[in-house]
Amino acid sequence: KIVPSDLSLLTPLALAHWIMQDGSRGTAKGLYICTDSFTHNDVKRLSLYLKDKYDINCSIHKAGENYRIYILVKSIETVKNIILPFMHTSMLYKLGV
Repeated sequence: KIVPSDLSLLTPLALAHWIMQDGSRGTAKGLYICTDSFTHNDVKRLSLYLKDKYDINCSIHKAGENYRIYILVKSIETVKNIILPFMHTSMLYKLGV
């Protein structure tokens, strides 16, 4: 997988799809986005884009040899406000709804 150079493609709708497909609840009620197939630099770039564009606070967690974006608990409400209109009801559990 390749992260496109134009991150403006990561619209609220695209973010909702990404979370529905590759998101999972963390044990501390945050949200992981499995970015295992991306390079560390791409994961960092995505994380910074989420902060700059949507004010979503993230950290990067190592998972074996890979990296995952972890959306901090304090940003879950922000994520909900951005993507809830686009989420399928069967996937709301990923947001703790």
